[in-house]
Amino acid sequence: MGLVDKLTELDEYIWKQYEKVTQYCHKEYGWNKYDLASKTLAGETASLSGSSTYIFLTGIEGNDTIAITGGAVVGLVTVSNHYLKRNLIKRKEEREIKLLERTGAVNEHWFNALRPAMALGWTAIFGYFAYTFATGQYHHPESLSLSSEEYDLFSSLTLTSMFAFHIFKTSTDYFLDQIMTPPAKKKSVLKTLYEKVTGKLQVTPVLQLEPNKYHTIEDIVGDA
Repeated sequence: MGLVDKLTELDEYIWKQYEKVTQYCHKEYGWNKYDLASKTLAGETASLSGSSTYIFLTGIEGNDTIAITGGAVVGLVTVSNHYLKRNLIKRKEEREIKLLERTGAVNEHWFNALRPAMALGWTAIFGYFAYTFATGQYHHPESLSLSSEEYDLFSSLTLTSMFAFHIFKTSTDYFLDQIMTPPAKKKSVLKTLYEKVTGKLQVTPVLQLEPNKYHTIEDIVGDA
């Protein structure tokens, strides 16, 4: 078995783990794959916004115009990416629901070697560099008016945010590739947890037995 085959098997294995999450959330909360993809998209946006913020702060604190500009550009790209991808998810959901209602068919999922390779590659790269900056293995540029500790801190936070971004992005891709579940009433997590807790706390009614009219042996004999 070659590397491509192994990566394809890995892609299928990862897909099945996301399938378990999708089925659980559909059963418990009525969510479909697009609901889950929208939530991981929010994670993408939050993580990428964190990266742009740390890059911008590095420029401000280090008096670096390039870093300031870079942070601002990444921030704009983040906002644009969020709205574009959110609208794309919404349109795909509408099309698939219409297809499901009209023909009963669902979009097929697919497995390939590139998806896990890209996901593992990018997360490994950003995870490695985040660790190296966090442990002070790089010397900060002398042109920046930042201490080594400040530079390492901002750099590690930036790369950690990018690491989280790629995890969320991978999750979004896998959720969008899931099999569409039937429509169901959506519930919030808090409401569902509340119902479970209150359901468990309800006291089961105790069966009240009819009082026995006999109190002594004489009563029993007397009735015989």
